[in-house]
Amino acid sequence: MAAQTYIAISELHPNFSHPKVAGIVIGKSDVRSFPDRKNIGVDRYTFSFTIKDSPDFVINVTAWGNDGYIIGLSNSFSTGDCIIIDNPLVTSKDPEKGDKFCPTTPSLYRLLVTEAHSQVSLCADMDTIDRMLPLIHLPVKDSRDFYSLGDIVANGQKLDGMVINILAAVKSIGELKQFTTSDRRKGQRLEVKLFDDSVSSFPLVCWDREAIQLVQTLIPKETVLFIADAKISFDSFRNSMTATVNSKTIITVNPDTREASLLYSYAKEASESGVLDQDEKPEDIPGLLQTLKKS
Repeated sequence: MAAQTYIAISELHPNFSHPKVAGIVIGKSDVRSFPDRKNIGVDRYTFSFTIKDSPDFVINVTAWGNDGYIIGLSNSFSTGDCIIIDNPLVTSKDPEKGDKFCPTTPSLYRLLVTEAHSQVSLCADMDTIDRMLPLIHLPVKDSRDFYSLGDIVANGQKLDGMVINILAAVKSIGELKQFTTSDRRKGQRLEVKLFDDSVSSFPLVCWDREAIQLVQTLIPKETVLFIADAKISFDSFRNSMTATVNSKTIITVNPDTREASLLYSYAKEASESGVLDQDEKPEDIPGLLQTLKKS
């Protein structure tokens, strides 16, 4: 009964008054702040997230406000949670502005959330949650439209700077490294090693806290990822290609697709046979040294 009160993402339109939308969070950005042009010396805070309510429909949501509201809101839910958004503003996408940096969505619109008008809460209705949960395992792009790690290595520097989809299994999750930039902003970096049946180790770099929190929960050698819109670049220091998670990337964990299922079976076999443990390459020497130091 409760499910009937939500407006489907596919039906959203700017003319609606007081829409109420339910969806599962499939991606989320870090909180950022910008100087407020109207109030000198004051910062405005924002973050974005992406929700899905059916296999084909996805929409981006941006929240704006003061630090207390935005940080509190961001901390109130995570990727994989089912949420209700009450009275967001439905606006047309602006491909030249913020939408350029958000995940690609089929919707013509995006949602804006502000403290004065909107409410975001965790969904408590079990029927809605049960309907939404399977959607977290459906990639946002065509499940056959991806590069294998072998394709990336073979194409090499031709792919430098491109944004592509990748299907790969998780080999290992590195340690979180914290740093401070020259302008005193704090940052973090985490590297995940991926593998598939064509390449035994390939780096995926995460800089965003949200992406890092997601990958830290994964089980190495038992998790397959469909990474939509990862940035590929040539790392001259390692003399090899690397993938980076950016603000457009959506990571689908253990996708419910035929290709992922085949890769999952391969990963399990490779893990059990021990073949993954014996092929650390020369570029993994720094990691190897760390391991030796620890042991």
